[in-house]
Amino acid sequence: MTTTLSKYSLGLRNFMDDIKIMQRGKFYLTPLQYSHIDEICSNLPPEGLHDIKSLGYDTPKEALSEMMQVSESYVVKSDGGPILCVTGLAFDVTIELPQFFCIFTNEIKKNLRLLIIGSRMIMGLFDQTHPRLCMSILSDFPIMLNWAASLGFEPVGISKHYNSKYIEFVRCNPMEKDVSDKLSRPVMH
Repeated sequence: MTTTLSKYSLGLRNFMDDIKIMQRGKFYLTPLQYSHIDEICSNLPPEGLHDIKSLGYDTPKEALSEMMQVSESYVVKSDGGPILCVTGLAFDVTIELPQFFCIFTNEIKKNLRLLIIGSRMIMGLFDQTHPRLCMSILSDFPIMLNWAASLGFEPVGISKHYNSKYIEFVRCNPMEKDVSDKLSRPVMH
């Protein structure tokens, strides 16, 4: 016999399960939750920690907590397994376009093929709602700069933030018909 308390506990457990927005095989995309933060923090590679410090955060936990509050944030996770990365779009009045971001965990190094396939799937998701995206990558990471180019991001400039040099990228949605800003196109007669 099930008690009322155990019925509510079961409902709460199911409510707390990951919502699978997109899935391929055993990997899926789900919204970032506070329950994910400790796992991510304990599994960040030195490059991810360096990137977080370069942005002015004292701890990864501080960065991820803020990320949850001010951006559309997701994790890529394996069914019953580890988190591979945190990704999403940041929206800020200081930037013109949604800013794509991705912070990988040590787990991604075990499956680089998944990195390429998964990244393209995530871009496909964002292409459904955004005609253009931007991204900033520390110039210290040539592998990440090449990864951005493989996703269709084009370098458009260099910026400095807290004594670190970033390469600025823009990506136009390949599904859009026009290739330039509608306001700057010539008038057709």
